[in-house]
Amino acid sequence: MPQRLSLRQIEGFLAIMEAGTVNGAAGLLNISQPAVSKLVAHLEADSGMALFERRRGRLVPTRRGLQLHAEALRIFGGLHQLERAMEQLKREDGRQLHVGVIAALSGVVVHAVIADFMATQPDVYFSIQTGSSDVVCGRIIDRSSDVGLVSTPTMDRRLVNELILRHPLVCVMPNGHPLAERRVIEPPDLDGVPFLAFQSNSQTHTRIASLFDQYGVREQVVLDASTSTTICEFVAGGHGVSLMHPLLAAQARNRVVVRRFEPEINIEFFLCHAARGSENELVTHFSQSASRAAEAIAADMLAE
Repeated sequence: MPQRLSLRQIEGFLAIMEAGTVNGAAGLLNISQPAVSKLVAHLEADSGMALFERRRGRLVPTRRGLQLHAEALRIFGGLHQLERAMEQLKREDGRQLHVGVIAALSGVVVHAVIADFMATQPDVYFSIQTGSSDVVCGRIIDRSSDVGLVSTPTMDRRLVNELILRHPLVCVMPNGHPLAERRVIEPPDLDGVPFLAFQSNSQTHTRIASLFDQYGVREQVVLDASTSTTICEFVAGGHGVSLMHPLLAAQARNRVVVRRFEPEINIEFFLCHAARGSENELVTHFSQSASRAAEAIAADMLAE
């Protein structure tokens, strides 16, 4: 009956298969050549199989050796996956923060917030999930998220809303656009100008449409979209101008021109967490990072 094999024997076998020589295997394992030879000799004896043929000083795998190699790679691959899973579990047993974020803030903004957070709170495991404001808040209620960045505050008493920033919309246009010569854009300037709009069910669309009606602006909407990412790409491509929050325009910086828009249409973003979340030190630090990062991005965009 074959003896029980050891993982170290398999490691020696795999090292020879990878390096092609005992000397090379010894280098991979950082042990002596006799030690490698001993490992493989014991593996062959314990398994009752010849795994290599000796030809002119080289070890050539037999058919059984090739079959064992394929199986060993599969098993060791599983062991490496297990090691990675264990490392993640250790991180999650430590400090962790599950963050929900609306799609509009899931790129440049959430990266800036977490980068700010990590500067003072290293070694925290992050999990980031994207969804609508309602979905983000729902995940906090069912405890699958700790904190969220949303555009619409919730009225649920189990949650707390913190205003992290309030800024007016800016006018975003392609580089070289005629309106780029102006420092401030006003509603009449957009009369008949190709316009890229947010879809009608958004707060931004409603606010802009109301103001345009007030000023008698004839909208020439050439495209509407649900995300700022799509609109920014079309603006950068020269298809029209748009109005959006400066945070959302940050994803296309250097490819678009940003100008102030008056009269101001203020849009707000909120940090949301469970009422019990106020006792979570990481949530407190995340709130502070969100405010700092959002203000820095907005100020940078408005300064251009």
